[in-house]
Amino acid sequence: MPNPTDSEIRFALSRVLGSEALRNSDRSKEFLTYVVEQSLAGQAKSIKGKTIAADVFGRDPSEVDSDNVVRVEARRVRRKLSDYYTDEGASDAVRIHIDSGGYAPRFEMLETMEDEPDIFKLTPRQSYVGAIVVALIVALMGGGVLTMWMARSTLSPSAVSDTVAGTERKALREKSLSTLQAANLDVQGRNLLFPITDPKRQILALSLFEEAIALDPEYFGGYASAAHSIGTLALLSAEGPRQQTLLTRATEMSQRALELAPQEAWAHAARAWAHLAGRDFDTAIKAAQLAEEMDPKDSSVLDTYGMVMFMTGHFDEASAASDPNRKRHGDGQRLVRHNIRGVASFHLSQFEDAIDAFETAIQEGAPVSPPTLVFMAASYEGLGRLEEAKKTVAELRETYPEFRPDLVFPRFYRDPLHATAVLDAIGRVGWSID
Repeated sequence: MPNPTDSEIRFALSRVLGSEALRNSDRSKEFLTYVVEQSLAGQAKSIKGKTIAADVFGRDPSEVDSDNVVRVEARRVRRKLSDYYTDEGASDAVRIHIDSGGYAPRFEMLETMEDEPDIFKLTPRQSYVGAIVVALIVALMGGGVLTMWMARSTLSPSAVSDTVAGTERKALREKSLSTLQAANLDVQGRNLLFPITDPKRQILALSLFEEAIALDPEYFGGYASAAHSIGTLALLSAEGPRQQTLLTRATEMSQRALELAPQEAWAHAARAWAHLAGRDFDTAIKAAQLAEEMDPKDSSVLDTYGMVMFMTGHFDEASAASDPNRKRHGDGQRLVRHNIRGVASFHLSQFEDAIDAFETAIQEGAPVSPPTLVFMAASYEGLGRLEEAKKTVAELRETYPEFRPDLVFPRFYRDPLHATAVLDAIGRVGWSID
């Protein structure tokens, strides 16, 4: 049985932290997060009672009862893990254990993940760039993105960034600093939701949303945004237990967001995305339409609405939602609209508009993802600009050699013919399965 990857372990951790078993136990969450992150950092042998007492509980290691406090908490965490995997986490493929006699975690994969090509594998250069992005985000957030114990010890009022502005920021601050911090993390995480074909980006976003939930379990935004990232991970997964676990979790997150804030359009957008991931297209469309009606200027809502519309074949609606002249508030996803417009324009046979949309996105700083190159090549082909189309396909092969459009695109359309239209276009200008 293969060992789980760091990303799979972090997702398994997020599952446990958001469970009923640990929901109301901050100390257990901090303990578990600390030992898992230390282990992933290669410090498993350094996880001792005295270090946990100092780093997690703020206790003086020389105190007589410091070791006892850690032992008691370790027993509590072991029991909660057992309860979780007996009930909520019974279908989890990756499990976290803390065996008696020590505090370093052990990670177990119960079954082999679905056999599917590593279609999203990053080249060494891309991994290096990704590492820089993660490092910058961690630095900007005061070093506390991925672990609750670090976030709580470093996020002072002066470290809170101006990601939530105006009257909303004032209202959140009046409620509590934790709520404001949670909202800031939520907004920053939303900026990582696209491109949707990058699972590592989704996992990083999810870590921010999970931290937002930990900071304020009553703030709806963390749950709604987590539903998006988890739903996207489900879309990227092959059918099987792993995908079903993700779909269940995305639904749970969206339901919790709606329970907390039924008046918020973003909560309804989360419901739409969770249903889309589960291929319940009719419910997804209705939920997306409702979200758009509730707040027709919210950027995040419009982007989700536009995605749902083009993935279900409503290209005119997707084009209208992504119209660059449409007034919006919240610029966090201002670049995504161009990509949505590009996709919608391609399927409406407006190939010049499609190329213009993608080029505008690139010029304004949007990341160039594999689907960007696919749609640009397909649009060039539609215009008869075959040399440019072939050059773009060659760039796709060189930059993303492991990317498989034939496996990815069918997952993102209700009608298989829409995926076929894209694949046939790039096939005519040189793309093929080696």
